[in-house]
Amino acid sequence: MAKKKKSVSKKRADESARTVEIQPTVVAGDHAHLPRLYANWLQVQHTGIDVTLLFGDIEPPNDEQKKALESDLRKGRAPVIVAKPVAKIVVRPELVEAMIQALSENLAKFREHWGKGAESDE
Repeated sequence: MAKKKKSVSKKRADESARTVEIQPTVVAGDHAHLPRLYANWLQVQHTGIDVTLLFGDIEPPNDEQKKALESDLRKGRAPVIVAKPVAKIVVRPELVEAMIQALSENLAKFREHWGKGAESDE
Protein backbone atom coordinates (compact mmCIF):
# COMPACT_ATOMS: atom_id res chain seq x y z
CA MET A 1 0.00 0.00 0.00
CA ALA A 2 2.83 2.42 0.76
CA LYS A 3 4.32 1.82 -2.69
CA LYS A 4 1.06 2.73 -4.40
CA LYS A 5 0.76 5.92 -2.37
CA LYS A 6 4.35 6.87 -3.21
CA SER A 7 3.84 6.43 -6.97
CA VAL A 8 0.61 8.45 -6.89
CA SER A 9 2.30 11.39 -5.17
CA LYS A 10 5.26 11.21 -7.57
CA LYS A 11 2.91 11.29 -10.53
CA ARG A 12 1.16 14.35 -9.11
CA ALA A 13 4.49 16.11 -8.59
CA ASP A 14 5.46 15.40 -12.23
CA GLU A 15 2.11 16.71 -13.50
CA SER A 16 2.34 19.95 -11.55
CA ALA A 17 5.94 20.55 -12.70
CA ARG A 18 4.96 20.36 -16.37
CA THR A 19 3.59 23.48 -18.00
CA VAL A 20 1.35 22.79 -20.93
CA GLU A 21 0.58 25.77 -23.12
CA ILE A 22 -2.63 25.42 -25.07
CA GLN A 23 -3.15 27.74 -28.03
CA PRO A 24 -6.83 28.30 -28.79
CA THR A 25 -8.13 28.29 -32.33
CA VAL A 26 -10.00 31.48 -33.14
CA VAL A 27 -12.80 31.30 -35.71
CA ALA A 28 -15.18 33.96 -37.03
CA GLY A 29 -18.50 34.23 -35.29
CA ASP A 30 -21.76 34.83 -37.11
CA HIS A 31 -21.15 37.61 -39.59
CA ALA A 32 -24.22 37.27 -41.81
CA HIS A 33 -25.46 40.62 -40.48
CA LEU A 34 -22.42 42.48 -41.84
CA PRO A 35 -22.75 44.18 -45.21
CA ARG A 36 -20.65 42.87 -48.09
CA LEU A 37 -18.54 45.75 -49.35
CA TYR A 38 -16.73 45.91 -52.69
CA ALA A 39 -13.37 47.64 -53.01
CA ASN A 40 -11.03 48.03 -55.97
CA TRP A 41 -8.70 50.55 -54.35
CA LEU A 42 -6.67 50.50 -51.13
CA GLN A 43 -4.71 53.13 -49.24
CA VAL A 44 -2.43 52.07 -46.38
CA GLN A 45 -1.21 54.43 -43.65
CA HIS A 46 0.51 53.82 -40.34
CA THR A 47 1.29 55.48 -37.04
CA GLY A 48 3.67 54.32 -34.35
CA ILE A 49 1.06 51.94 -32.95
CA ASP A 50 -1.27 50.82 -35.74
CA VAL A 51 -1.89 50.42 -39.47
CA THR A 52 -4.95 51.88 -41.20
CA LEU A 53 -6.41 50.26 -44.31
CA LEU A 54 -8.79 52.52 -46.23
CA PHE A 55 -10.74 50.57 -48.85
CA GLY A 56 -12.48 52.40 -51.67
CA ASP A 57 -14.46 51.90 -54.84
CA ILE A 58 -13.45 53.62 -58.06
CA GLU A 59 -16.36 53.63 -60.45
CA PRO A 60 -15.96 54.24 -64.18
CA PRO A 61 -16.17 57.98 -64.85
CA ASN A 62 -19.42 59.40 -66.21
CA ASP A 63 -19.41 61.70 -69.26
CA GLU A 64 -18.89 64.84 -67.19
CA GLN A 65 -15.98 63.28 -65.28
CA LYS A 66 -14.41 62.04 -68.55
CA LYS A 67 -14.49 65.58 -69.95
CA ALA A 68 -12.83 66.94 -66.80
CA LEU A 69 -10.12 64.26 -66.96
CA GLU A 70 -9.49 64.96 -70.66
CA SER A 71 -9.33 68.70 -69.93
CA ASP A 72 -6.75 68.11 -67.20
CA LEU A 73 -4.65 66.01 -69.58
CA ARG A 74 -4.79 68.68 -72.31
CA LYS A 75 -3.65 71.29 -69.80
CA GLY A 76 -0.74 69.07 -68.74
CA ARG A 77 -2.18 68.42 -65.30
CA ALA A 78 -2.30 65.00 -63.74
CA PRO A 79 -5.95 63.97 -63.58
CA VAL A 80 -7.37 63.20 -60.16
CA ILE A 81 -9.83 60.35 -59.67
CA VAL A 82 -11.64 60.23 -56.36
CA ALA A 83 -12.30 56.83 -54.79
CA LYS A 84 -15.49 56.43 -52.77
CA PRO A 85 -14.42 55.18 -49.32
CA VAL A 86 -16.28 52.04 -48.29
CA ALA A 87 -14.43 50.79 -45.19
CA LYS A 88 -11.70 51.92 -42.82
CA ILE A 89 -10.01 49.17 -40.81
CA VAL A 90 -7.37 49.86 -38.16
CA VAL A 91 -5.16 46.93 -37.07
CA ARG A 92 -2.10 46.26 -34.93
CA PRO A 93 1.17 45.78 -36.86
CA GLU A 94 1.38 42.15 -35.67
CA LEU A 95 -1.88 41.43 -37.50
CA VAL A 96 -0.48 42.91 -40.71
CA GLU A 97 2.16 40.15 -40.81
CA ALA A 98 -0.54 37.48 -40.45
CA MET A 99 -2.63 39.24 -43.12
CA ILE A 100 0.30 39.30 -45.55
CA GLN A 101 0.86 35.57 -45.05
CA ALA A 102 -2.85 34.72 -45.40
CA LEU A 103 -3.26 36.96 -48.46
CA SER A 104 -0.13 35.51 -50.11
CA GLU A 105 -1.32 31.94 -49.55
CA ASN A 106 -4.81 32.71 -50.85
CA LEU A 107 -3.49 34.65 -53.86
CA ALA A 108 -1.27 31.68 -54.78
CA LYS A 109 -4.31 29.35 -54.58
CA PHE A 110 -6.40 31.83 -56.58
CA ARG A 111 -3.75 32.02 -59.33
CA GLU A 112 -3.34 28.26 -59.36
CA HIS A 113 -7.06 27.85 -59.94
CA TRP A 114 -7.97 30.95 -62.01
CA GLY A 115 -4.70 32.11 -63.58
CA LYS A 116 -2.78 35.36 -63.02
CA GLY A 117 -5.80 37.57 -62.43
CA ALA A 118 -9.54 37.68 -62.60
CA GLU A 119 -11.18 38.53 -65.87
CA SER A 120 -11.63 42.25 -66.31
CA ASP A 121 -14.22 44.29 -68.17
CA GLU A 122 -11.55 45.74 -70.46
